Formats: sequence, C-alpha cells, structure tokens
Amino acid sequence: MPFKIISALVLLAASSLSPVVYAAERVAVFPVPGSNVHPAYQQTAQDLFKDYLTETGKYAVVDVPASTGTEPADATQAVEAGRVAGADLVMLVRLTHLQSNFRVRLTVYQVATKAMVYADSLGSTGGPDQLDPVVARLVKGFAKGERAGGNAEIDTVTQKEADPYLKEVATKTFGLRLGAILPFNRPGGGVEAGPGLGLFWMYDAREYMAEVFVDFVSSSASGGNDKVQAFDVGLGLYRPFGRKNVVPYAGGGVAYSVTNFGGAGANGLRFHGAFGVLFGRLSSVQLRGELGYFVNAYQEAAYSSYDLPTGASNSKYLSHGPMLMVGIGF
Repeated sequence: MPFKIISALVLLAASSLSPVVYAAERVAVFPVPGSNVHPAYQQTAQDLFKDYLTETGKYAVVDVPASTGTEPADATQAVEAGRVAGADLVMLVRLTHLQSNFRVRLTVYQVATKAMVYADSLGSTGGPDQLDPVVARLVKGFAKGERAGGNAEIDTVTQKEADPYLKEVATKTFGLRLGAILPFNRPGGGVEAGPGLGLFWMYDAREYMAEVFVDFVSSSASGGNDKVQAFDVGLGLYRPFGRKNVVPYAGGGVAYSVTNFGGAGANGLRFHGAFGVLFGRLSSVQLRGELGYFVNAYQEAAYSSYDLPTGASNSKYLSHGPMLMVGIGF
C-alpha cells in the first residue's frame, strides 16, 4: 500500500510539472500585395509572416485554398476565405515602397465575429531588404498585443531607427556691430556713455534666433570718475515677429561682463532685454538695429582696498542702463 501511495504522488507531481498545452489559434496569411514592390518581396513577406507566427508557439498557420488564395478585395472576402480554410484569424498584409523608404501594414480579423482585432504598421529605410526585422517585430507586437514601434531588440533594430534624424539647417550669419551703453548708478556718478565695438554670430532657426557675441566698450576718458569700460562675452535668444525680409524681434541674453564704471572695477553676469529690427533676413547681407536695457548681477565698489580714503565708506553700486546697437552681418 505505501508503494502505491508513493507512486500516485510521484505521478501527480510529474503531471503538475509538465507544461500546459494550449490549443493554437489558426491563422490564415493571405498573399501580400504591394505598391512599387517586386513580386519576389511580396512572396518573401508572406513566408516570413508564416515562419514568425509559427515560432511564437501561439499560432498555427493554415493554408488558404487555391481558389481563394489570391488577394481578397476587402475584409469581408478575407474573413469568408478564412472560414472556408478553417482559420480562427485572417491576416492581411500590404507593402509600400517609395525610394529607400518602405512600410509594412498589418491588419488581423477574427473569423467568428468578423471584427478587426489588431492593426499596426512599421517602416524602415534601406528598402524591402529590411523586411526580416520589420516582420519579426510586427508578429511579436501582434502576439503580445503591443505596438511594433516600441518593441525593438538588439537584433531587430531597423535601419530607420539607426539613422540620425534629419534636422532643419539654421542660417548662420557673422557680423560686426557698433553701439553704446549708458550705465546708471555707477561708482563714478553722473552720466557718461561708453561707445563699443563687437562681433556676433547669429543663427536663424526660423522660429527663433540665437547669437554669440563679444563686445568691447571704452569711453574717451582715460581714467577717473568718467571711466566707462566693459568687456562682454555672451549669448542672446530672440523671437522674430514674422517671416518676411524685414522683421522686428524681441528677446534677451546673458553675458559674462568685466566692467569699470568709474570705481574699483568688477566682474560677473550681466542680463539684458532687447527689441530690434532685422533688415534683409532673406538676403546674404543683413542689417540690424537694436535697443535694449542691461542690468548687472554684481556690484562695483567705489574704491579698491588700497585706494580707500581714510574714514571714507566704500559704497557698492549695482549698475544698469540702456544700450544701443547697430550691426551688419554676412
């Protein structure tokens, strides 16, 4: 008796560990039509779908009778042909090829309900020679109920996904600009303008314009309280109001600035806003005029530590003021 009990337990354990066999759904894959595709690729696509469906273990591919083995005119005819073939599902595939781009579109209908149960498409560059990874991913997406566009693996990445994205080319302009700044609240007191000379590199990306600039400002005064000197290296970002040859724009920027406005000198970040007009945006020669306002994010002391008069307070000044610029770009 104990031997029989042990044998029964062993058989029960073995049966519980054995794999569960599910009835595979029967799928009819119709001949694959195509636009601008050689018939050999159409046959290859049908064969690949059959092979990958079989490899999933979830589906059994059934042959469509010769009398209905041509391309069905619509889904209704495909479902009827699938019923005749004894299929549970019918799979319709279509190839589209244009230059190096091609796309595979997949639609699956359930025979019993005549309802569409799955639809997806995936494309690639490199022409129909990329059929294998595209078909593999479409079948995988169908089997798992997911989109083929997001199920790539290391051996099914398409050429399109490997290629770099195409980008719009920004118009690049190099130019010279002249201008002046009028700093308020400076250590030197009073009002003193500082003329300047600069270079800029403008990049026009249609919806916005960005620039890199270098400016040097120096007043005619050699020193003392009238000194207005600055050296700036910065970035600007502007929004054009239109797409015509003459266009106004507005924006701002930030620069690393080294200044001496009549005090001990200082350096740090400077921010500015600006409004301007660009002439010749569609030309190889451009003119621009700009009016702006800057604000230093740092303070300049009135005296350096070794120049501070006895008993005097060393006040610090946060300078700001208008700025004017005209430039020409090529």
